[in-house]
Amino acid sequence: MDARYTNRLIDGFFVQEAVDTRVDTTIYRAVQESVKRFVSFKVTPLPHDAAERTLFLDEFNSQIQHIIGLEYVHLLPLYASGQIGNEAVYIVSRMLPGTLDALLRNGGVPLATALPIMQQLGTAVSFLHRSHFVHGSISPRVVYVAGDNQVYLNDLELARVVRKAPSLGYLQHILGSLHYAPPEQIRLDALDLRSDVYSFGATLYDLVTGEPPFRMAVTPEALLDVKLANTLRPPRTFNADVSPKLDALILRALRANPDERFDSAQAMAQALEAVEYPGGAQVLTPPPSHRLTPLLTRLRRLFGRR
Repeated sequence: MDARYTNRLIDGFFVQEAVDTRVDTTIYRAVQESVKRFVSFKVTPLPHDAAERTLFLDEFNSQIQHIIGLEYVHLLPLYASGQIGNEAVYIVSRMLPGTLDALLRNGGVPLATALPIMQQLGTAVSFLHRSHFVHGSISPRVVYVAGDNQVYLNDLELARVVRKAPSLGYLQHILGSLHYAPPEQIRLDALDLRSDVYSFGATLYDLVTGEPPFRMAVTPEALLDVKLANTLRPPRTFNADVSPKLDALILRALRANPDERFDSAQAMAQALEAVEYPGGAQVLTPPPSHRLTPLLTRLRRLFGRR
């Protein structure tokens, strides 16, 4: 992991150590000196080209202005943002112990706990939709789980206005999550509420089966082909505790055609509330996650973008 900003005081935040990385973004643990609290300090380098850097900063600042005022119990609150010279931009948010991804890669999550987690995530995504945003990068890596099983959705700076098409520069932030991305996102088409429904369903699929959908496909080309073919193995074939109702719900969310999915995360969350799950929920303490799948070069070749 990139450690160039460790042991530095940046705008009142003392950066201690790198704890995670996502393609070209590094997440550090830092201390906010004014209130002496630990925070997450996320750093993304700026493009070297001056024109590209200007465009990046314009988009970054616009996004921050849109989402800085969003407050909801299951959204990870943003504390601050800023720029480190011509080197990078940073975002400061609440520091939590680990991600849903870390839980999944360290023994999995019981079904009795998985569904309440997903119901909370559903309310967070529904709130974004009511605020006219599409998150656009939902995956286990951006869902944080506190020790009391409270769920927080992160990476709000990637949220897009509904029906705005993503850029390639934007896509590089979700390259480790393409297994959770809908076909229209891999094609760089415009996104709408149903795009988040797909990623929400893919996250739930991973949660109840222990692996992401279409795990064996490792390139954007292969992923797009299998997603469009609708040949996904049903969750019940992995986990006998998955009810027929839950199985059908997940498969509906993962349809290649957006018209065949739930209309919104709220509709899917309401369907989840009707699903019965066994026993009582367990309290989990997630470890940190360090998973990474860099695919930007293949995306450039596939779509001819620079």
